[in-house]
Amino acid sequence: MDRPADPPSSSTLPATGFQSKAAESSDKSIQPPANCNLAYKFSTFNKFILYENKLRFYIVASNASDSRHRIVKIDRTSQTEVVIVEDDTDYSGKQMSNMLKMLEDGNKGSGGLGKARVIFGIAGFVKFTAGWYMIVISKRSVVALLGGHYLYHCENTEMIPVSSNHKIERPAEEQRLVNMFKQVDMSKNFYFSYSYDITSTLQNNLTKPERFRGARWPFNDRYVWNFHMIAAPLKDSPTTGINRPWLLPLIHGHVDQAKLTVLGRVVFVTLIARRSRHYAGARYLTRGVNEEGNVANEVETEQIVSEALTTPFYFPPAGPSTGEYQRRPSPQYTSYVQYRGSIPIYWTQETTSMTPRPPIEISVVDPFYVAASRHFDELFARYGAPITVLNLIKRREPQPRESKLLDEYTQCVKYLNQFLPDEYKMVYRAWDMSRAYKEKTQDVISYLEDIAEVSIQMTGFFHSGAEPLAHCLHNGNLCNEHCRRSILLQNGVCRTNCVDCLDRTNAAQFVFGKRALGHQLYALGVVASPNLPF
Repeated sequence: MDRPADPPSSSTLPATGFQSKAAESSDKSIQPPANCNLAYKFSTFNKFILYENKLRFYIVASNASDSRHRIVKIDRTSQTEVVIVEDDTDYSGKQMSNMLKMLEDGNKGSGGLGKARVIFGIAGFVKFTAGWYMIVISKRSVVALLGGHYLYHCENTEMIPVSSNHKIERPAEEQRLVNMFKQVDMSKNFYFSYSYDITSTLQNNLTKPERFRGARWPFNDRYVWNFHMIAAPLKDSPTTGINRPWLLPLIHGHVDQAKLTVLGRVVFVTLIARRSRHYAGARYLTRGVNEEGNVANEVETEQIVSEALTTPFYFPPAGPSTGEYQRRPSPQYTSYVQYRGSIPIYWTQETTSMTPRPPIEISVVDPFYVAASRHFDELFARYGAPITVLNLIKRREPQPRESKLLDEYTQCVKYLNQFLPDEYKMVYRAWDMSRAYKEKTQDVISYLEDIAEVSIQMTGFFHSGAEPLAHCLHNGNLCNEHCRRSILLQNGVCRTNCVDCLDRTNAAQFVFGKRALGHQLYALGVVASPNLPF
């Protein structure tokens, strides 16, 4: 698999959001306003130099071409709070050199600017029993390139005391908490981008540029695992997150990109899996749903198929000759989103016994399914309708275990559906995948493909352009009367679960992804039919 090289340059992309359940028809084009200045959304600063002396940290942020620079000062004399002075002025290279010389002269009493080190951003600040620590990203690697935007894996971080006189009254307790914090290995499965909103889907990023206007933070904090490290020390600051290019939101999950050749045409498949930070926890210890409607093991998986690696997401305006003054989306990008999460009822597994498969207990009986209703409310708000619920747990067992959840979950969806209008009713599919595989009574892959096809036909997928002309010619429609001339939106999502949201869910989502791949390649005009042989 080819990996993109380190970036020679970066570009700026607006951040956006999914269609709500009141979303417009999937064949209506959604364009950003012509006069919308989206540069404030995500900055192009991607290089940072940290200067450190006894009194202050200075962070100089630079863009890839070293033509723009900003500077941030962090006070090191206070142990109780993080005092940050941010300069929003953009400096040229010469101006920044003069600025650094002035700071060197002005800080001679405390050792000048101090030693310098290259960092790749700040993941936040954390405090235990004493003063604050600053978490800096010291190593990164490129994992994907999407629309000219580089996506990175966090390879290593460092923990630096903010206060130069870090006094610890309870050193044993402080060290215990520091060691506990370091058990979260931030060098594995954490990803970020300087110019692309990795916390949101491609459809969000291209169709709702105004979503974060006026918001404190320009990202979807559901998937930002360092959110409290970013927000807590700066909660009293009047400056919003959009002016802090040195603070980087990190998602936890997986990002990968593969280059494929299909019928002589090169396509790129990018997979982004985002784990929710809400109600996260280890297997067996975190199950079901909490009072806010957040479920365990929640993951949003996005499959992006495109023909372009560095081509930007937008074409420039056509200009006065055509009367088109808005940017036009490039038609070379497609995206399909799936969702997985624990069954949204209150259930637990007792882990104190030595049983390899702990019994399942429904811990709280909620006759009105309040938590589940909050959960599905949130799904409707984020993804729209329809929502397909694919439940893969066992139906029959010698000793009832999973089947307890099947009955309760079935009743839950049935109860909630009676309050929804027909067009928003959830499509519930319960299928004992494990029994079908063991008894060989059904072709598991073919059955899942049929379910996937029905779901994709209902929700659609995102395509940033019009239907290829080749489709119309192939169908004998030379005048384009029935060809889609605008972007295609995904409205709704398939929510898949088993007990652990692992093996059976992985198999099902693989089949869904493969089925969606056929539709995505067909939408790009790469293949003549969306039905790919397995």
